[in-house]
Amino acid sequence: MKNKIHIHISLLSMALILFFMNACDQQKYHLHGKIEGIESGTIILYVKTTAQYRTDTATINKNEFTFTGKVTEPTEAYFIINGQLTNVFYLEPSKMSIDLIKDKFNKLKITGSKTQDEKFVLDKQLDLIREHKEDLKNQYRIINNSIKNTTDKTKLKLFEKELSDINYRVSSIDNQIDSIQLHSIKSHPNSFLSAYLLWMFNVNEVISIDSLKKLFNNLNLRIKNSIPGKIIQNDILKKERNIIGSEAPNFSITNRAGEVSSLSESKGKCVIIDVWASWCIPCRRSFPHLQSLFEKYHSSGLEILAISVDQNKNNWEQAIKEDHIENWQHSIIGISQPRETDFYKNYYFQAIPHLFLIDKNGKIAGNWVGTSVENDQELEKALKDIFR
Repeated sequence: MKNKIHIHISLLSMALILFFMNACDQQKYHLHGKIEGIESGTIILYVKTTAQYRTDTATINKNEFTFTGKVTEPTEAYFIINGQLTNVFYLEPSKMSIDLIKDKFNKLKITGSKTQDEKFVLDKQLDLIREHKEDLKNQYRIINNSIKNTTDKTKLKLFEKELSDINYRVSSIDNQIDSIQLHSIKSHPNSFLSAYLLWMFNVNEVISIDSLKKLFNNLNLRIKNSIPGKIIQNDILKKERNIIGSEAPNFSITNRAGEVSSLSESKGKCVIIDVWASWCIPCRRSFPHLQSLFEKYHSSGLEILAISVDQNKNNWEQAIKEDHIENWQHSIIGISQPRETDFYKNYYFQAIPHLFLIDKNGKIAGNWVGTSVENDQELEKALKDIFR
């Protein structure tokens, strides 16, 4: 009986070993490439992970190169060759081949990736529309140059009307592209491409949170648990925490003096949270308007908390001094692990500047991305309502 048990355990162990070996093989990719016009050199592969991209390097020998590694699912990737970026493609745990042409890296050809094939089919639907959009952008550049080279008021008025018309047509084309891509997401709930497309809609904030949740819930479980799927899930949670009227999530920050404080300590005051960076020109252009609001309402209980995503502390400090905003509260989250901070985990932002307005009761009263006259007016109205 003991021998039988030992044999049973041995067979089970062998089966488990074979299972895990097979699982590991299924995660491997082998990517062989050819580059027309580049015989030797170095090529860098960037592969998307949950938080960032990991890199691998290969040598180009007689116009060819090879990468091997592991990915658990179809994953976004791209190359850098001699300082030039290629188009993004989808790397899969399979045997793949890729053909590139020097100075035409947007024309890459790939075999062995199902997700890339799906992208190719979708791109074919969009090619003519995108070409038309590019033609309009070229017309815009030509007219814009003509404006710079004339002082004739009649011509200027005509040029401005033409630019306005082009902007309208480009916007219509963007809506058409969005519509086609959204239809693709709805129609292909089992596709990893759908998750990546939905992720980009989320990043660009083109659709509402309700539409985002509806499209995400339509995806199958495997796609929901993919790299972009997990990012979307996390972003949905953050967006729900940031809905106007909801309790502002508490977070702790370290100020310029190294002191730690939390948002909850500001209860009873109104707080503008401004996410910015020293290199962000629109961010810094918005400071005079914010400063005027600070001067107007500070005595009534307004504070401005400027949270920088800078990765260089000296640049951050210099910008604060240059723009004369030392009287605000400041914190920098970009120099260490920004994704690990309380603020990043609880507040959704992609583009900067991004403003959150917290009222005296600790509720979110406003949420604005970018700079515009409309955003400024809405912020002014919200503050007026809070301090009336």
